[in-house]
Amino acid sequence: MSVTRSIWLESWLRRRWWAVVGSALTVVIALANMFYWAPVVHGVNVWEDPGDIWNAVQAAHFIAWGDFGYLYLAKGLVSFPGFYIVLTPLAELAQHFHWTEGFPISLERPTALPWVMGYSLLWSCVAVFAVDLLAERLGLVGRRRALGVLTSAALLWEATAMWGHPEDTISLGFAIFGLLEANIKQWKLMAWFFGFAIAFQPLAGILLLIALALAWRDLHKKVAGIALRAAALPLVLVAIPLDRDWADTSRSILSQPTYPTVGWRTPWDRLLRWTHIGIVPTYAQAPNIRCPTRGSKYILGLCHVAQQANEAARAHAAGTYVVNASHIRLGVIVIAVAASIWVAARREHLDLRELIWLCGAILAVRCLFEAVMFPYYITPALALLAVVSATSPWPQMVLGWIGCAGLLEYTWRHGPEWRWYLILAGLILATLAVTFPSENHVWSGYKQAAT
Repeated sequence: MSVTRSIWLESWLRRRWWAVVGSALTVVIALANMFYWAPVVHGVNVWEDPGDIWNAVQAAHFIAWGDFGYLYLAKGLVSFPGFYIVLTPLAELAQHFHWTEGFPISLERPTALPWVMGYSLLWSCVAVFAVDLLAERLGLVGRRRALGVLTSAALLWEATAMWGHPEDTISLGFAIFGLLEANIKQWKLMAWFFGFAIAFQPLAGILLLIALALAWRDLHKKVAGIALRAAALPLVLVAIPLDRDWADTSRSILSQPTYPTVGWRTPWDRLLRWTHIGIVPTYAQAPNIRCPTRGSKYILGLCHVAQQANEAARAHAAGTYVVNASHIRLGVIVIAVAASIWVAARREHLDLRELIWLCGAILAVRCLFEAVMFPYYITPALALLAVVSATSPWPQMVLGWIGCAGLLEYTWRHGPEWRWYLILAGLILATLAVTFPSENHVWSGYKQAAT
């Protein structure tokens, strides 16, 4: 048995070598960036802290304390609770060993940060292995497979390491697994993979529409059942929060409010301000209260509420608003529905490269329907487009990767809303054009979508 396991492990490592390398580089570079970027580059002895990761840690504490029903009272949660649940054991360890956290007071070197980041990065590597499997299905070998996987891993690195949103990367990984199962007509596995993807990030539901379109002609009478199977896990996870705290939970998941003073405003934000649609003023003022970094869960819970009130009071005094642009995001759902109808109509002539490119295009266009944009929004789309580019001839492949890198770099720049938005739209369209699967390709993988 041990010999068999050794042979299996050796075979698995040989097949997934570049995924293992990409995952190791992702973790090592992210932790090195956290420890050494500020001291070496800026001469400040602090750790690089992706602040949004503490929102997930707060939510994990709420779950561990038995307050799952009031999970969305925590600050800034807009996703389904999949990642908060898997983070709960680490949050309990942090409390047990009295590790300091960057909540409710920002610390220079919170001792929980290396553990939280390492754990989050390991979960994010699900997407790296998914991309490697996709590259294998596309028939990529040698340097092309290595470059495709490592480039996608580098693009996905930002969401977790820089912004503290591993749920987006994890969701993309499970969605890729689901698309690959749909490509070979494994509908039940597809549904479960998409269930896990949506449990981490509801945006994966857009890609589920494409997968269901592949199943339409084979299982047109059972597509509803497959969709319910995919929705089962997310619905179970949000059932208790919706029952106990409908107002906060529904607003967080459906409206997904964002803060214009933090992100990159687009013209949609200005339009919303003019029409006063979706603008929610911050809440009433409250006295300033400082909280300890350690203490009983009840004290921390009260401090959390006090901190929320303090931040709301400061935001109210500064005249800032929370933008609810859920109705603007309906535009990308309309595009996804149209794309799924197109996929259902010509699925016999649709190969896997075109399918993945279409999913990447939808995720990229999604960024044009955001009132407030953040750079990590574009990374899942770029990861898919990068691996598709690896199937094209070398000149187009290089142009595709340059387009992906340039688009990601531009999302960090600021500028006047209209100019910034129009240039972003132009770069997205240009990147989609140069990454579109070439007829003169080097692809040797599965040429059918799901025939």
